[in-house]
Amino acid sequence: MANFAEWMRQNRLSLTANKCEFMVISHSRHYMISIFKIQSLNELKEIKVNQKTIGRVTRTKYLSLKIDEYLSWKDQYIQVKAKVKGGLSALQRLKDILPQSKLAVVNRALIESHPRYGNIIWGCISDSKLDTLQKLQSRAKKLIENRKHKNGWICDWLPVKKLIKYDP
Repeated sequence: MANFAEWMRQNRLSLTANKCEFMVISHSRHYMISIFKIQSLNELKEIKVNQKTIGRVTRTKYLSLKIDEYLSWKDQYIQVKAKVKGGLSALQRLKDILPQSKLAVVNRALIESHPRYGNIIWGCISDSKLDTLQKLQSRAKKLIENRKHKNGWICDWLPVKKLIKYDP
């Protein structure tokens, strides 16, 4: 931490300790234990930089992405699933009011945008979770296609697995 404090001083940076937090993310717990010279990572509750204390967290939110110390993306998946369900609810209410082309725009804004955001980071979730998101996307597709007044709109959506792994 002395090197970090020196680097901050040389670059004329200050630390606002009450706005900072740290998380231990490492594939090797033994490496982190040797760096901090402790017996186990459970002992590492806080660090001090220039007499300022920074607390440890096990999960945080950064740029609307929910990150945990194991990079499991469970919280992120739960958040995306909830937002997609909210978008489906709005689509359900609008399906008899708007034409298919406008419903497709609503779908892109309220449903498809959430799995796309940050997908390069959290897109490595399990296939079962991707399948759940696929079912929600398929429900949106059915809502749009099973309208009373069709106007020749053709679905050209990417499946969720491709949507998350590939973002054109």
